Amino acid sequence: MIENNDLFDCVRTEILKHLPLTNQSERETLASMPIHTLLVRFHNWNKRFIPCFPRQIIKSTEFEFQFLNASSSRYEALECVISEIQQGIDLTPRLSKQVKNKPLDNDLMLNEWGIYHLHLGKLEPSSKEWVGRTGDLLFLLFKDDKTFIIGVYDHNSWSKEEIVQVCITNWEKLNFFIEIKGIVPRSHLSEENRKTLRRKHCNSFLTINNKSYAGNYPLSSAGTSLDSCFFANIFLSKLEDFEQEWAKNPEIIRQQLTDKGYRLPENPIREFKFFRGANNILHYGFKEIQSQYFFSIGLVN
Repeated sequence: MIENNDLFDCVRTEILKHLPLTNQSERETLASMPIHTLLVRFHNWNKRFIPCFPRQIIKSTEFEFQFLNASSSRYEALECVISEIQQGIDLTPRLSKQVKNKPLDNDLMLNEWGIYHLHLGKLEPSSKEWVGRTGDLLFLLFKDDKTFIIGVYDHNSWSKEEIVQVCITNWEKLNFFIEIKGIVPRSHLSEENRKTLRRKHCNSFLTINNKSYAGNYPLSSAGTSLDSCFFANIFLSKLEDFEQEWAKNPEIIRQQLTDKGYRLPENPIREFKFFRGANNILHYGFKEIQSQYFFSIGLVN
């Protein structure tokens, strides 16, 4: 059995290996974090990537209007993005470039409201890694095998109440936003005030149709989302359970792995690893050194 401190060192090493760190200062900051905090940061970065598998498109009424009345070039760009989503093509080239050069940054709109944004440009010949940056963005939500397209908005729309209004009007029963029962604010919060609160990592309620709503996962004081904290808790719990089971009942673990198709050597040597598998989904688990088998015990989702 690997001692916890040694195991945490392995986890820390793996995280630092996967994050696109651009300078020594970032690396030192992350290396000095408690393991739980580091896991929160790692999940906060990874959640910005969108798993790539075919999805059904569901358009808001507002987006339908935008789509049908778009210019020919805009219509073509939107059709291209929709096709990529339907086919399960990797959408990373349409994300903010910060996902690959600023891993410590927060996407505050995503963290508070769960809303992603995609750029609408064409693949840049010079980089072959990113599409062209566009002034307007496509805002959307993902749930299971469905994509819910909210609409096209500009770069100043991160805190617009209208965006949440569209989500609630079109998909209230899907609970993308939670109704806070029994609370109706006396005054209406302006977009500028909401933007200020978000920059300070403070959550705010939205008043829509005389009801109060909030995002599914509130912001933490660090600007990360509460679901990243949940992930860190679950990760550490699963890791501890696996280690204890391996120490007490190694044959049970071996049989479970054999049932899944793994053939381990008599004296397996394992090391902790993250592994990006099918559909761009990141797994965590152990790799057996001699056989090179990787067995997943959880997902970074």
